[in-house]
Amino acid sequence: MITKVIMPQGGQDLEKGTVVRWLKQEDEPVKKGEIICEVETEKAVFEVEAPADGYLRKIVVQTGMEAAIFSVIGLVGDPSDSIEGFTEGDEASSEQDKDAQNAGQGNRLDKATIISPGKKIIISPKAKRIAKENQVPINKLKGTGSLGRIVVEDVLAYLDKRGAKDKYASVKKTPGGQMLLMGKIKQVTAQRMSLSKQTVPHFYVTLAVDMTRALKVREEINQESNLSKEEAVAINDFIIKACALALNEFKEINASFSDKEHIILWEDINIGIAVSHKDGVIVPVIKHPHQLPLLALSKQIRQLVNAAREGKQISIVPGRFTISNLGMHNVDNFSAIINPPETGILAVSTIRKTIGVMEDNSYAIRDMMNLTLSIDHRVCDGVLACKFINRIKDLLETPKNLLN
Repeated sequence: MITKVIMPQGGQDLEKGTVVRWLKQEDEPVKKGEIICEVETEKAVFEVEAPADGYLRKIVVQTGMEAAIFSVIGLVGDPSDSIEGFTEGDEASSEQDKDAQNAGQGNRLDKATIISPGKKIIISPKAKRIAKENQVPINKLKGTGSLGRIVVEDVLAYLDKRGAKDKYASVKKTPGGQMLLMGKIKQVTAQRMSLSKQTVPHFYVTLAVDMTRALKVREEINQESNLSKEEAVAINDFIIKACALALNEFKEINASFSDKEHIILWEDINIGIAVSHKDGVIVPVIKHPHQLPLLALSKQIRQLVNAAREGKQISIVPGRFTISNLGMHNVDNFSAIINPPETGILAVSTIRKTIGVMEDNSYAIRDMMNLTLSIDHRVCDGVLACKFINRIKDLLETPKNLLN
């Protein structure tokens, strides 16, 4: 039986990948789960495992070639199996094929390895991207990393010698200024945000949330657990947990617009976290945050965000909702652009001390925070959006309900 080796997706919204190298030759025996090739996406390099025991019958996509995600890049089977009918560009024909691909793509590499005639060049994915954007021949670079690995600093040093004016993008003169070539992340972001504003009818709901209790509970947790500053539970962890619980109750918002007649209600609840990165905005995705205790969730979020900022990891699960928190940047209010095919995104502003009127008509200083929900009006009407954001407010104002 012939089993397909599939180009892994390697992250939400990616459309293609490049085969960096094959670790097996055609007709060599392979074991299920054995690493047989490495592929590179815009964000990282992944090891691809053999989907079954047998032999690598055919390499469909050669080293250095690009292929669409979920397309066939190789074939595994017994010597007696016919490989006729399997051609380059074939897509995974079943959900089983894609599930196998997802299961076998999770090993990310910290380096990309490229074979050139007579020499083995080891270069990190980020260094390779910067070199490609600035037309730097990697065979002229001297790697200063371990085992001669070419790292970002090596590419930047070459650019400095060449007189490049920008470390991360090509610069061209244009009347009255300079023209910068955007990196891949910014290009993808620009395309998706333009598409969103052109095709998704946004509307917005804003309200203020009293975070006084949440701040107190957060302080108590961090003190009782003796957590360091780096390990401390963040207010954003409370917000993510509250959103996840609310999405679990409001299934119509954990959804996507499909066509004129259909809306998809998703079973999985995965929340994207907008993270600032020097190359643009990246959105790692946390899977099923509503099912995790707050301390465990906080640890996962911290690991995911730190890895994303370092360019070491991407999320292979699709996001269903996104949170954009600019609270640390001194903003009173803002609205965010929906990331299709998601239905909503929550904008989080700065917590400020405000004089509030209590239930007994007394005055008190409270820690208030504005939330703005951007929603796809094709999927969600105004009343539902109001109920959803008010549920988030209720959960944040009773923070002990978020701990377990």
